[in-house]
Amino acid sequence: MIKSIKQNVFLDTFIRVARILPHSYRWKAVLSLFLLLVNSVMDLLGLGAVVPLIVMVLRENSFQENEWLAWLYEHSFATSETEFIYHFSFALLLIIIIKNLASILIQYIQTEYAYSLQKHFSLHLFKAFSDKGLLYFKSTNSTKVMRDVQSVPLAFASRVILPLLSVLNELVIMVLIVIGLYTYDSFVLILLVGIVLPTFLGFFLLTRKKSKFIAKRKHEIQPSLHKNILEMVFGFVDMMITNTKAQFESRHESLQEEFSKRQVQEVVLKYAPPKILETAMFLGVIIIFLYGVTYYDSSERLIELLGIYALAAYRTMPSVNRILIGMVGITGYRYTIDLIEKEIAIFSKSTEADAEVKPLAFSHGIEAKDLVFNYNEQSGNVLDGVSLDIKKGTSVGIIGESGSGKSTFMNILLGFFRPTSGSVLVDGKHIFEDNLISWRSLVGYVQQEVFLVDGTIKENVAFGCDVADIDEEKVVESLKTANLYEFVKGLEHGIHSTIGERGGMLSGGQRQRIAIARALYSGAEILFFDEATSAMDSKTEEEITESIHALQKQNLTLVIIAHRISTLKYCDKIVQFENGKVRDDVTYSELVSKTF
Repeated sequence: MIKSIKQNVFLDTFIRVARILPHSYRWKAVLSLFLLLVNSVMDLLGLGAVVPLIVMVLRENSFQENEWLAWLYEHSFATSETEFIYHFSFALLLIIIIKNLASILIQYIQTEYAYSLQKHFSLHLFKAFSDKGLLYFKSTNSTKVMRDVQSVPLAFASRVILPLLSVLNELVIMVLIVIGLYTYDSFVLILLVGIVLPTFLGFFLLTRKKSKFIAKRKHEIQPSLHKNILEMVFGFVDMMITNTKAQFESRHESLQEEFSKRQVQEVVLKYAPPKILETAMFLGVIIIFLYGVTYYDSSERLIELLGIYALAAYRTMPSVNRILIGMVGITGYRYTIDLIEKEIAIFSKSTEADAEVKPLAFSHGIEAKDLVFNYNEQSGNVLDGVSLDIKKGTSVGIIGESGSGKSTFMNILLGFFRPTSGSVLVDGKHIFEDNLISWRSLVGYVQQEVFLVDGTIKENVAFGCDVADIDEEKVVESLKTANLYEFVKGLEHGIHSTIGERGGMLSGGQRQRIAIARALYSGAEILFFDEATSAMDSKTEEEITESIHALQKQNLTLVIIAHRISTLKYCDKIVQFENGKVRDDVTYSELVSKTF
């Protein structure tokens, strides 16, 4: 039973979508389904009302032979049968107008529902990915994250939810049409079913694997396209220096060629059903002609039969067409349900986002106790029993060779990595036990590669804040403390000056000072510097070192990782890392004497 449901694309998709819908959206889904039923009934009534008009026009004695028409005629204000036909025609036109206006409203409600789901799942996927942690983003291409957060929910809404609602609507209409035709003329019903059903099944069975393949390839190609473009933009200088521009262009051409090819195939698969159905329906007309010529003595019955068939085909063909296109689309884009199911399941287990934020006092210091860290059980320990005390208001330098574990140690202190064993305590409280959000509100982080947005200096200092909520006085004070305000004041627009994408209009030292100002704006009491001066020339390094020294007078606690010993000259103590362990704990003068 379960296997047969999974093989039924429509039923399996319907069940899986119902399963992942949030509770508030399930009631909206019920409303949408009810509106679908209303829309279907209105469509059928509009279609059915045309039949009496055809009968009145084509049959000479229709008012005498049909009891319903006779009753309507007697109770109308018409003085003749011709006048009644006029009245009936205008009433029918009014019914069709009302029906179509109502259909537009119902379509709006359904579309709004589908895209509200897109917004809902995009937000949940955004939260789910942001909870994955630093290790995930270090190992995952950013274009895949962008695709899964934005493109997948959009495809889910437009290529699964809307087609699903459309197929449901058209199926109800088809059932009602079949019932109506069965009661009125079974020959037309048999003819329609005999033509439509084989056409539908044949096309769907022939194209479902192809449509699935097309959607999958588009899903796979998109990140590669975006990746190549981003690498061209952000690696422009290297691309030109290494003379690899042709390779980038060739790669883009190759990827775009296949993507365009898949787009063409997808459009053709959407365009083909109405043409195939049109051919099949015309076959029905030929069959009726041949049948009428062979078995009917009077042309009146043949014309009536053609009218009923044309009317049924007029409404049936769009329905079958929408069902076909919907089923092909659903088949191709069911992978979006797989991803949403997977990520929502992971997100629902996440506790960090829902953890209660408790105030965390910082009055005494930070204590790292016996920290051990490895990336997996097969790899060796990156940290092996590291312990370190950092008193409030002091400045601690960390030095060591690449791979000695110093950056991993800092990432644990920042809460990005959880230690395999050991603990990090702030005034005796564990930072990883419901205190991580509060802990991060106390810290600021200045990296070697500072992330800057394509906006103003003000927006970069108050990173993440809405522009309307930015405290400009606080921005200025932060810039002054970071020794950048004199430069900013000299700009034409001051703190409102734009700095280009990734801070392209700033020097390396200015970018570092923006990062320091950002940390100060957020109210950080502890500042972490990770190789903040390693890529700078000696003069700029000296300036940044002096800026860091000035921060010590603000009673801030500083933790500084550096390759250059000179960067650490104002530190109260310096810790040397070696092979994942603390080898030594010295002052700057002791370190200099050992080194030289």
